[in-house]
Amino acid sequence: MEVFKYLVLVPLLFYSFTFCNDQSKQQEFNSLLDSATVELSDIEVCAIRAYYERGLEGDKCMVDCILNGKGKNVGGGCPHICFAYGRFEFEELPELTKCFTDTEISN
Repeated sequence: MEVFKYLVLVPLLFYSFTFCNDQSKQQEFNSLLDSATVELSDIEVCAIRAYYERGLEGDKCMVDCILNGKGKNVGGGCPHICFAYGRFEFEELPELTKCFTDTEISN
């Protein structure tokens, strides 16, 4: 009976931690979006989420740049600001593809 108690308790604790952590991350992400100084399109929100979730140094630059519109009047936009001249190392982010191909987002 004692072993059974732990078999039930461990997954329950794991689920609780995961759920709370996911909820906390979503609240943090929503706060981040609320801090935007420009109006964001659905595609920009999708891109911010992809960069935010991966969280590399260059990704943080991209999130900040998109949120604040820093790349709007720059040739090459935020990728130029964040990755030109070796400031941060560029790494492919496959999740960005869905931001431009998902019909719910791009329409």
